[in-house]
Parts: sequence; C-alpha cells; structure tokens
Amino acid sequence: YATPFGLTSEYAHPAEILFLGFATIVGPAITGPHLITLWLWMVLRVLETVEAHCGYHFPWSLSNFLPLYGGADFHDYHHRLLYTKSGNYSSTFVYMDWIFGTDRGYRKLKALKHNGVGVEDDSKQT
Repeated sequence: YATPFGLTSEYAHPAEILFLGFATIVGPAITGPHLITLWLWMVLRVLETVEAHCGYHFPWSLSNFLPLYGGADFHDYHHRLLYTKSGNYSSTFVYMDWIFGTDRGYRKLKALKHNGVGVEDDSKQT
C-alpha cells in the first residue's frame, strides 16, 4: 500500500513474514521466556507495527525517545517511495538511509513542512 493505515501492518508477502517474523521471534526462541513475557513481547511488536502504519505521530511514539527510529511519518514516506526506486529503503530505522543519502527527499519534505510550506507529496529525490 502506498498510503498505509493501521490494519495494513498485518498485510505482507509470505517471504516478508518469514524474514521479519524471524527477527521478532529469535530473541524469545533463544532465551525461552515465560509464556506471559512472550505474549507481552508479541503484543508490543504488533502495537509498534500498527503505530508505524497508522500515519499519526503521538507524544508516546518511539521516535520521540529513540533518535534512530523513524516513526509513522518516515514509514509513510517509505511506502510512498516503495515502488519508485527513489531510495528510502529503511522502513523503521533511519541510519542506513542517512548513511547512503537515500533520505534526502524525506529530509527536504520535513524541512518544508517545518517551515510552513504546504506540500502534498514530494516523493522525488533531487
């Protein structure tokens, strides 16, 4: 989806589910947590995914507390560029896009919005 909403966070290709599901479950698989701890971890992971796809920036969003976490606005921009081959390959953590310069369009859009310039969609990188 180019403009996701919360429930689309659970829509994924089977390969994506295996890849991202592995990253979610490998820690609990290694440590063997209590069943309630495992349940809490899975609930928090789903809530984080829904929050990233909801399109809103809340005061309790992780991006307010973790400097390398992009949040919902970065993730929305990621979805806008998903099929344009224009960069922004990270869906959550911004450091790889910053290192390779593939977040230039996102930074430009954010600066324009911060300066009060009305921008509908700036999915082209310069």
